[in-house]
Amino acid sequence: RWSDEVVSFAQKFIAKAASCGKTPQTYDPQSSEEKAAKVENDRYVLEDCAEMFRALSRIAKGAALETSSHGADAASISRGKLLASDALRIACQSVDDVFVNNPIFSETIREYVLDAVVSNAISENVQVPELYKISLGIFQSILCTQRFREKLKSEIGFFFPRLFLDPLGFVSGGAPSSPHSKRSVVLSILSDTVAQDAQTL
Repeated sequence: RWSDEVVSFAQKFIAKAASCGKTPQTYDPQSSEEKAAKVENDRYVLEDCAEMFRALSRIAKGAALETSSHGADAASISRGKLLASDALRIACQSVDDVFVNNPIFSETIREYVLDAVVSNAISENVQVPELYKISLGIFQSILCTQRFREKLKSEIGFFFPRLFLDPLGFVSGGAPSSPHSKRSVVLSILSDTVAQDAQTL
């Protein structure tokens, strides 16, 4: 399926881009022309990586699959959303500071990645428990990583109650507002990761 190929390519590209500058063989420009060329090349890499995040986010929401000229059945959409969301989770855990500190990249996280995460996490139509878990895992990576917290403080403050507190609430009559499976995922993330980091709390 084309969504599998897109996600696989995106995973490899982001992993390669995220590792730039970390190896001993990193190119060290000397002349002003070489430095300018490297800056330009790095800009293109950052923009391409940001576009990959946007593409994965659209697939994670299912929008790119639902509007495909070839169409897509429910199973294909679910699989595409699951693969893309997992790729986003891995990518958010792997990106270097050079990406996070770039306005293009941070804006991509704000407008596209968080949109996909929140859409899947709060949607009552999400039928795949693993997709819900991965979506919260992406937000967890953003929440528990200082470099993301500094850039997305307002977004984290707005979405945290909706994603982690609302599912633990109760509706009128004392019934839980969310099924047991969702409450278990939320409690697991809160107790195993969020509550273990004093800075996050």
